[in-house]
Amino acid sequence: MTSTASNAASYFVDRHPGEGRGEKTAFREAGSGRTLTYRRLAEGAGRVAGALLRAGVRREERAAMIVLDTLEFPQIFLAHSSAALSRSR
Repeated sequence: MTSTASNAASYFVDRHPGEGRGEKTAFREAGSGRTLTYRRLAEGAGRVAGALLRAGVRREERAAMIVLDTLEFPQIFLAHSSAALSRSR
């Protein structure tokens, strides 16, 4: 990891759009064939992180995640370790 990567979400998601890979496929859903680009993954994780913050979830708190194995899974999973949530107090 680079020194600017503060957590998994930063390293695996946030850096890609800034490095020119925003429109590359990050995930492809088996069965449906739906795809999720790095840009859409970062946007979705950011929206979920914002919702978690508004719900009162703070740094180092646990949150339950009940979701099928779909494209929404990585967005929800990575949101919890996103930079926005990691910096909250």
